[in-house]
Amino acid sequence: MKTAYIDLQPDIVLLDLMMPEIDGFELLEAFSRHDRAEEFRPILVLTADTTLQARRRALSLGAKDFVAKPFDVIEVGLRIANLLETRILYRRLKAC
Repeated sequence: MKTAYIDLQPDIVLLDLMMPEIDGFELLEAFSRHDRAEEFRPILVLTADTTLQARRRALSLGAKDFVAKPFDVIEVGLRIANLLETRILYRRLKAC
């Protein structure tokens, strides 16, 4: 999963914190090691772990938004659109 992140350079990452082999926190840490400081790549966490500690930790490790399961599909779609719009604007600004 980490190599796919590096190879594909996605515009956005949708990430669950609770996965079978590696947890989302480990991936957030790995992603932050591979992104340059001036890069903006939004990560949206979608998880059933709604604790305050999970939200704070995910956001402190670089997640840009956090949505609890079960979630409203339309709301998640709107959040994705907002994050992608921010990435596009960031890249345009950086290109100037």
